[in-house]
Amino acid sequence: MVQSKTTDRKTGHTRPADRKSSKQISETEVSAAKVNGQELALVAGWFSYKNNQATFGDTEAMHVVTGWLDEANITYDIACHPVNGTDGLDINALDPTIYTLFIFVCGPWGRGSNKILERFSHCRKIGVDLTLGKHAYLHHGFDVVLARDMPGTLNPDLVFAAKVPTLPLVGIAQVHAQKMYGNRQRHQRVEAAINEYLSRGEVTSIILDTLHYENPVKIENAVQYENLVSRLDAVISTRLHGMVFALKRGVPVVAIDAIAGGAKVTAQANAVGWPLVLNGDTVDADQISASVKQCLNGSMKDTVARADSYARERLQQVKTEFLGALQD
Repeated sequence: MVQSKTTDRKTGHTRPADRKSSKQISETEVSAAKVNGQELALVAGWFSYKNNQATFGDTEAMHVVTGWLDEANITYDIACHPVNGTDGLDINALDPTIYTLFIFVCGPWGRGSNKILERFSHCRKIGVDLTLGKHAYLHHGFDVVLARDMPGTLNPDLVFAAKVPTLPLVGIAQVHAQKMYGNRQRHQRVEAAINEYLSRGEVTSIILDTLHYENPVKIENAVQYENLVSRLDAVISTRLHGMVFALKRGVPVVAIDAIAGGAKVTAQANAVGWPLVLNGDTVDADQISASVKQCLNGSMKDTVARADSYARERLQQVKTEFLGALQD
C-alpha cells in the first residue's frame, strides 16, 4: 500500500499524512504507549531556540531525522521556535515527562550544553550530527552520540541525505516609489501581492535590482545583471528594464504596471508585443501565480522570441532614423 503524504507549505517537505505527534493524542493514549513500551520522542536542536542562530542546515538535518523516525513508526514531536521555519512546540513550556526519547540534532555541543539534558534525564538521550570538541567528547551527557565530528570520528553531515524538492527560480525586480506619478502609484499594493505569492512557496526567488548607485543586492553592472537573469526560469518585474532585460535574454516575464491606468511598463510591453502585463489596480497573488505558471509551462517561449526579434528589427529602423538626424 502506498502511504499518503502531505506537503508542509512552510518548508516544502513531505511527511506521512497520518503521522501523529504527542500533542495530537490524548493523555490516555500517552499512558497506554508507556505501558506498552512504545517510544515517544522529542526532536530538538539549536532550532528549538530563538537566539542561537539556527541555519537551514540545522532544520534540514532535523527533517532527515524525523524521516527516519517515520520509517521506524515512532511518534514524535518537534521542538522548534517559530523563527526557525518549522512549526513545533516550545521547548521551555512542554511537558518533558511524556517522552521516552530525547534526540538533539545538528550543530556544536560544548561546555554548558549539557544543561539542556537535565529536564530529560529520564529519557534515552541521542545526539545526532553533532560537533564535539575534546571536553564535550568526554562529558557530552548522551547515551548515544552519532557525531558529525569528534575525536576519532568523522561522518558526513545529515544534509547530504535531505530530500529537497526542486523549485523554479524566479527573479523579482521591483521599482522604487515614483513621485512623478503622484496618487496613481500602486507600489505598496503590488508589493503586497508579490509577497503574498512568494509566501506560498511555489518558487524560489531572488531579488534583482538595476540601480547603479548602492545596488542593494550587489549587482555591479548590466553585464552581471543580464548574465544573472539568463539563468532564471522567469522574472516578475514592476520595472521597465526588468522586463526588457528578461525578454532580451529569452526569459519570460510577468510584467506588473504599478501605476494606475498604466504607464511606461505597459507602453514598453505594447511596443514589443509582450502580452503578459498585470494591472497594479487589480493584481493579486492568484493572478501572479497563474501568470508565473504560464511562463514556466513553455507556452510563452515563441512569444518571448518574437518580442525580442521585433525589438531588434525595430531598433534598426530607429538607428537609421538617428543617423539620418545627424545629417540634418
